[in-house]
Amino acid sequence: MDPEKQQLSDDGISVSLTPSPLDVTSTMATVKNPQAGAIVLFAGTTRDNFAGKPVKQLEYSSYPPLALRTMLSIAQTVKVKHGLTAISMVHRLGVVPISEESILIAVSSPHRQAAWKGGEEALELCWNDRWTTETVLTPLHNYENAFSGMAKKALDEGLADALTRFTAAVHGGH
Repeated sequence: MDPEKQQLSDDGISVSLTPSPLDVTSTMATVKNPQAGAIVLFAGTTRDNFAGKPVKQLEYSSYPPLALRTMLSIAQTVKVKHGLTAISMVHRLGVVPISEESILIAVSSPHRQAAWKGGEEALELCWNDRWTTETVLTPLHNYENAFSGMAKKALDEGLADALTRFTAAVHGGH
């Protein structure tokens, strides 16, 4: 049991954030179901490079209430669209060393095609949301600690652009 894990759930849906290393076995167990003939698991791991530059680690921070609601909404949408039996999305916070998982997405469905498509869509929606609305609203921020400062500079510039778009949207384009 992870005492620092923050979680939301719905019918056949579990989304969570944790500073602890992610557990593939328990994530898969969350989506097992007698009606499911397929389980697909995606594990996003920290690699040792970004844009050709060495990376020492990743570091994630969040505003958990918003991050969890966003993840739950994505999971609900994907579950219904693909007829999934269950879906679990777990994201790690804090420092994630090389070769360790930062995100796990597990889905189950009666047949493999729905599981493959549902798992991929959940990942893409999570990724797209992280790099657009989340850059301002802060569900999850990813800082790649590259040997040079190029990666952080690119992320900072992206945050500035997102903040400008968000401010305009909140103030009705003014």
